[in-house]
Amino acid sequence: MVSVDPRPLPASIIALLITRIQHHPCIWDHDHEFFGHREQIDSAWRAIAEQTDVQEEHVRSLWNTVWNSCSRSGGNPIFNQLNKMSPTQTSPRSSPEAKSSPPRKREVCKKVSWSRYDSVNISGHLLMLPRRFANLEIIEAGPSRTVCSGADLLTEENVIIRKTPLKDQEQTARVYHNLKMGRLLPHPNILSVLDAFEAGDSLYTVTDMMDGRLADIVDEHLNHFVIAKIVYQLLSALEPLHSNGFHHGRITLNSVFINTDAVLKLSSYGDVVQNTSEEKFREDITSVGSILARLLLEEESFLKLSKIKSHNDLEWRTILQGNSDSGLVDFHARNMLYLLLGARCSLSDLLRHPYLLTFRKNAGKVPTIEAEHKDLSELSLSDVHGLLRDELNRYESPISLQDVQ
Repeated sequence: MVSVDPRPLPASIIALLITRIQHHPCIWDHDHEFFGHREQIDSAWRAIAEQTDVQEEHVRSLWNTVWNSCSRSGGNPIFNQLNKMSPTQTSPRSSPEAKSSPPRKREVCKKVSWSRYDSVNISGHLLMLPRRFANLEIIEAGPSRTVCSGADLLTEENVIIRKTPLKDQEQTARVYHNLKMGRLLPHPNILSVLDAFEAGDSLYTVTDMMDGRLADIVDEHLNHFVIAKIVYQLLSALEPLHSNGFHHGRITLNSVFINTDAVLKLSSYGDVVQNTSEEKFREDITSVGSILARLLLEEESFLKLSKIKSHNDLEWRTILQGNSDSGLVDFHARNMLYLLLGARCSLSDLLRHPYLLTFRKNAGKVPTIEAEHKDLSELSLSDVHGLLRDELNRYESPISLQDVQ
């Protein structure tokens, strides 16, 4: 795992690094003619690694640690010292005005300290990340994506970073759909992308870090206040999707993130295909009913309920009669479960159910998407790539797009 050590590094290490790196301003001087040029920077790091007899990736990681630890304060003393020690003093592109305005140069350097990026090796997994991310740790790794947690030193928040290869049409379409829908239909109960950039053949997205998933708390015997809050948020997240002709199609205990204060977020905006089929909408509502059933019932009772094929079966009615052992002693909870599993009401009616009375608000008008939605399933991979890059240009990212190309 690569991380930024919260403890200050010894002065001897900082001094040694400065001594080695001072002769390579393309790494640290924003005004240098080769700053941001991959070939020159890689060559400089190889030379430094040979001089120090340390592996290149370790030297880079140590430098990131030194740089970021000094960048969290107002100015950057490392930059000032390098500037004094550099044999060139000023870069080839520096002007007389730049020489006479050191405060401006320090300000630019502070911005660059967040936007520069490096190839980072985290437990054997290579990611291209800006230096503003620290304390990185792999959570999930596979052929379809790599997920890591980290701290954003710019916002001082914990975040999740996902690396998704853009080689598969379906996967690329899903990533584009989430980015676009997050912009057009932002919702507090759907996980939105805070930042996104493309590097190489992969897309990196940054989202809020949540405390866990619903699957982590199903056996904790939650009270009705918490359960009702969960159901209300799930239905609220579905409302703008259904109103605009989209169904989610992937609502499960593992696809819903939740915090310790019971605030939850769907992991995505769901299916990329726009579909006005009432049957698809009912499937989403039934999925919420399945989650409610698992939260209310013990696992054995839930499995028994899930095997019932007909809602008119006697066993179904027996379970919904409720008793102190089944978790359905509350009449409103039983009635809510009955309506959800049978998809017998519209979303707007369900949101007004007495079981959700505590969380009902004066709902405003559900936003409507005016932009034309293209059927992504019919587009080629290159066409979806083009749409994705157009969407990325809409992000006012602190990460320089020029740096990551």
